[in-house]
Amino acid sequence: MGEKDCLKVGPWGGKGGYNFDDGSYNGVKEIIIVYSKHINSIRFVYDKRKRSVLSNHHGGNGGDHTVQIVLKFPEEYLTEISGYHSYVANYPTSVIRSLAFKTNLRSLGPFGNEEGMEFVLPTNGAMVVGFNGRSGRYLDSIGCTLSPKHNGPTMLNRLNNKLQKKIEEYANRTTTNNQNSLQKAH
Repeated sequence: MGEKDCLKVGPWGGKGGYNFDDGSYNGVKEIIIVYSKHINSIRFVYDKRKRSVLSNHHGGNGGDHTVQIVLKFPEEYLTEISGYHSYVANYPTSVIRSLAFKTNLRSLGPFGNEEGMEFVLPTNGAMVVGFNGRSGRYLDSIGCTLSPKHNGPTMLNRLNNKLQKKIEEYANRTTTNNQNSLQKAH
C-alpha cells in the first residue's frame, strides 16, 4: 500500500514514552501482546509483498501473559481495534489497559483489564495496515493506519469525516471527565 492511499488515525491513550510509527504494509499477519493489568508491550508481524516483517518491540518488560494472535492473511484482516486506557500506580500518564481486535472473520480479546476510558475504532470497511502510538515502560497509546479494502479514496474521505466526529466526541468526553475529577478533588 502506498502512504498516499492510507489514513492514519489516533493514537488513543497517554502521552508518556516515545513515539513509534511502523508505517504501512499490505496487512497485519500477527499480533504479539504481553499484558497483566495493562498492556506491557506489543509487536506486529506485517505482510510486505508476501514477506513477513517483524515490527520493533513497543513497550517495556514484564507482564504475566503473552498471547500470539495469528491471522489467516490475506483472507483475514483487521477491521476494528478497541480498548481502555487509564492511569496506573507510579506512572505519570495514562496507559493502554486493555485491547481487543475484530477481523472480518472473528473477535479477539479483550487482553488486559477493561478499566478507564474506552476507545473504539471501527474502520467502516477499511483494513488496518500499520500501527503507531507511544511506548516506554508500557504501551502508552495506540493508533493505526488504514487502507481501503474497496472503494479507494472516496471511502477514506467518508471514514475520515466520521473519525473526526468521533475524535471531537472523545475530546469533549475527556474534557468533561477531567473537569468532573477536578471538582470531586476540591
